Amino acid sequence: LKAIVKEDLGISNAQYGVLQSSVSVVNTILPILGGLFVDIFGTSLGSILATVFIAGGNILVALSVSVRSFPIMIFGRVLYGLGSGSIVIVQGTILTHWFKGGGLSWAMGLQIAVSRLASYLSMATVVPIMRWTGWYGYAFWFSAGICVLSCLITVIYTILMRMVRRGVAERDRAILSKKKSFHPSQILSFPPSYWWVLAFSFTVAASWTTFLHINSELIKLKYGGTDEGSARIASIAQVLPIFIAPFMGWWHERYGRRSLILGIAAVSFIISMAFLLFTHVPPAIPMLIFSLSLTIGPVALTSGIPLLLRRLVVGTGLGLNKSVQNVAVTVFEIINGLLQDRSGGSYDRVLIMYLVIGFIGILTTVFM
Repeated sequence: LKAIVKEDLGISNAQYGVLQSSVSVVNTILPILGGLFVDIFGTSLGSILATVFIAGGNILVALSVSVRSFPIMIFGRVLYGLGSGSIVIVQGTILTHWFKGGGLSWAMGLQIAVSRLASYLSMATVVPIMRWTGWYGYAFWFSAGICVLSCLITVIYTILMRMVRRGVAERDRAILSKKKSFHPSQILSFPPSYWWVLAFSFTVAASWTTFLHINSELIKLKYGGTDEGSARIASIAQVLPIFIAPFMGWWHERYGRRSLILGIAAVSFIISMAFLLFTHVPPAIPMLIFSLSLTIGPVALTSGIPLLLRRLVVGTGLGLNKSVQNVAVTVFEIINGLLQDRSGGSYDRVLIMYLVIGFIGILTTVFM
């Protein structure tokens, strides 16, 4: 809906880039703080606060569409970002708790699959909702309703966990808080491989996120067609993770080789961008190749960090990784808008930038 939103609100590509980056900019530091908060106060309070922020932000975004207010939409996206940055840490902490005895990579792979399924459905249904209702704003209100439902599910989960565990003794809570407290000196003890993983997150992983924000409009501009058809083809980029991500988690549990898989993910990303830039093959082909990169990369990246760090600093490591990635997303979103505006609406310069980033990503995997 990028083109429709720009036209309805009267904003440029650069302003749209600011709109998208408003989510990631608040998450440059928040994941680290969110990890510390969850470590000290637990996942119950953290998950409720995160889902409330997400729901509130989406409600404001839907309202901004109704009243055609760009500032309200920005504020809603920022509020959404406050929640989305923390919910990832909460999910990881919950999975670590339930699968601490083994199977964590498989569980993370399954979580990524479910997440991509939701993204696929959102991309595939947003235009049909607009067609069925006659107004694109109903797609935003539908999204807000889903987020409110998520809040209710989170509350139910929290109540069930309280019934099962009946709380934690104050002595144990104090010990846990002390063990999980953050000390800046801990970062200095992280191994070199971890910093190369962060470099991959800053380059290729951030590019995955930003590309998914533009691929629908890119397909429409390059190949023509309707908004609905472009969105349907763009959603192919989310297909493979739904089916393969859990298998990749199992594969890493058994064979490892995460740096090799990240290298293959970077190569797949480069090939998909090259197809879009230099050829006119059916857009489904580069979307499938990109989907392969999006399938194998995140599982290797997310499940590999706990193996590089001591258990007591894993939360800090995951939070720092997410913060670094969000810094890059913020920068790339704005650059994408500027490059497109200066190219008369074309995405060619953006694709060239992605090619360069992909090659840098390959170099980072060599040193992991």
